[in-house]
Amino acid sequence: MLLQEKYSKKHGFSDEEFEAILNKIPENLKHLDYHKLYLYSKFWLSFYMVAKYGLEKIGVGPEKLFEKEEAELALKHANKSYHAASRLRNEGGNF
Repeated sequence: MLLQEKYSKKHGFSDEEFEAILNKIPENLKHLDYHKLYLYSKFWLSFYMVAKYGLEKIGVGPEKLFEKEEAELALKHANKSYHAASRLRNEGGNF
């Protein structure tokens, strides 16, 4: 999403879109495991609505589904993603 010309309001992108982005990653930044970050994004996207609203049909709020451990893992993944995106922005050159 960072490398797209226009920012999209959607919260994810297709495997094909990711492949096109991955092919643009400079060799000196490939060690940052952008493929793994893509997996993280797909993983957390699957929880997006549940984390926001819970399981409404059965009356379970998000506070009963997500605890400290989940928050710590989300923060760890977010920090890795932020670091890799920052490196790409600062060192990636022109795409």
